[in-house]
Amino acid sequence: MRFVKGFLILMVISIVALAASVAYITQVLDPNDLKPTLVNAAKKHQVQLELKGNIEWTFWPWFGISMDDVRASSNNWGFEADRLEGSLSIFSVLSDTIVIDQLTAIAPKVKLELSHSKQPSVISEETGASESKTILVRQLAVTDGEIIGLHPDLMLSRLQLSVDSLSPVTASDLLLSAYITFRDYQMPITVRAEIIPTATFDGLTIRKSSIESRDFTLAYDGYLSASSEGQLSGEG
Repeated sequence: MRFVKGFLILMVISIVALAASVAYITQVLDPNDLKPTLVNAAKKHQVQLELKGNIEWTFWPWFGISMDDVRASSNNWGFEADRLEGSLSIFSVLSDTIVIDQLTAIAPKVKLELSHSKQPSVISEETGASESKTILVRQLAVTDGEIIGLHPDLMLSRLQLSVDSLSPVTASDLLLSAYITFRDYQMPITVRAEIIPTATFDGLTIRKSSIESRDFTLAYDGYLSASSEGQLSGEG
């Protein structure tokens, strides 16, 4: 009985401490103060990030933040999302490393510009108190996405994506489902693969990949590697 009583007391103390932490963070800290941190984190990867809407705290189904009207661009692509949602590790908000357990993009539109490459641009970071903070995203998800630019007559729509881990030099599972539209023809596809980002997230290796549709299944046991500089390699 003493063990049960002690365990219950410990649970109550933990819940009170957690509630107090959430109350302090949400009442004292303005989530919009995270904007410079997010913008600078993107600039480190040569991505221009625009956060046109406000950042708000969310409490259901998890504690985190939400952002409306998000835009990003780099040399050969552009990105727009109606909404981004991120579940946060509570105590990381008070530390130098902000941990986003899962980042979800709602109805994003990605436009690729593969036919012509722009000259790489150097995006300078903003200075300020927030530049010492870093951001770690553990999982990534996309709902109802759209990709154009792979080919003039090709589009991916109703895209659903999940990546179970975004740790550098660590294999993680990727699952993608979408509808491919090529001129007047449309078909659903499902892609499964194992991905390994480089230590600096400037390259990616894809292996153990497969593509499934109504009429066929393709599997590739080799690997493909690509870098942000346009270098490609593969085997298998």
